[in-house]
Amino acid sequence: MLEHIAGQGASLRQIAAQGQPRLITLVSQGDQAHEQPLLWQLCQALQGYGYPPVVLDGTSMESATRPGLVDLMQHMPWAAIGATDDSEWAVMPAAAGLRALGQGSAPPLARLGQLLNGCGVLVLYARAELLIPVLAGSQAQPVLAITPGRRAMLRSYGTLKQFRMQAQLVPTLVALAVAPLRNAEQLARTAGRNLQKCAMTFLGCETDMVTVQSEVESGRRNDDVHRLALRLLEGGAAPFAHAGKGL
Repeated sequence: MLEHIAGQGASLRQIAAQGQPRLITLVSQGDQAHEQPLLWQLCQALQGYGYPPVVLDGTSMESATRPGLVDLMQHMPWAAIGATDDSEWAVMPAAAGLRALGQGSAPPLARLGQLLNGCGVLVLYARAELLIPVLAGSQAQPVLAITPGRRAMLRSYGTLKQFRMQAQLVPTLVALAVAPLRNAEQLARTAGRNLQKCAMTFLGCETDMVTVQSEVESGRRNDDVHRLALRLLEGGAAPFAHAGKGL
């Protein structure tokens, strides 16, 4: 299995050499305790496959001391932003920039592609209200991380409904097996399947669902996250390719 994953990674790097960017979107629902570890593990997996990501963090606001997307839109050189001291990849505050993109007249994804020309993988992390105006009408496949529990399920259904009704998009569900819960994997699958049933019954849409271990032992590779990263890379070219048409 690992050999197969490595082979897929090599094939994707060949595609990347053609200059086609990738877009990966993780929806924030305010559950940073589970979302951010998933985000960083995805970034580590992307880095390992030869795709150093640029993360636009829509949960953080740009400032004079922390320039980000809005500054890039105002023609600040990319080199003045770059990678952070505590990360191997570039992480940019992006709350104001994403809001401005969603309110602008230019197609948001096409504008992002111009601003970050040459970026191998762009990772968006933000709440639905910032992402929907940017992604609406595109072929993006946002990732919606879900955890067991009634409150979490209601929140996730509300977010799924937002994307379906306001953007005609259906997120991919990532059911997190949360340690140290007993039967964590079974609980995650049940939560994912219940949300899939709700989506079909009340929204009339089919949803993809994968189960991911949210934590692994220190020093061990999380193969669930690596498989998810490859899946997202394979589907990540469509949004930017579609956004560039007709410009």
